[in-house]
Amino acid sequence: MKLLAIKFLVYHQAQVTTPQQLKAKYSGLQGLDFRLKKSWLTALNLTATEPITYAAWAANPPAEYQELFAAMAHSQQTFAEHFQNATTLTQDLEKLADHLETQALHLSTEATTAAQNLQKRRRLRAQAQRN
Repeated sequence: MKLLAIKFLVYHQAQVTTPQQLKAKYSGLQGLDFRLKKSWLTALNLTATEPITYAAWAANPPAEYQELFAAMAHSQQTFAEHFQNATTLTQDLEKLADHLETQALHLSTEATTAAQNLQKRRRLRAQAQRN
């Protein structure tokens, strides 16, 4: 196999474009001299057998996924903002409900007192008219 074809396969399998990127991605290739065909054959064997981890793949995903990941990150950020707003609104509504409950209790107490006072006045009038 010609050196050019081996380089093409290595770059394609590793999804890189330079020997420096190749060495950065595969620690087993650090000491190799990529001027030699033997180094490229070693790299070909390594890239063909070494599975790419998700972290390595996610750090440099294929182009078709980059746009999707950007949209996902934007959606996640938007969701976080809306969730925070919903949480704040819920807390405000709980405070308002507590305030309304307190006001309702206060008004209920006032209504009961007013009703009792009205009954007392009616009794006093009725007694006054009888006397």
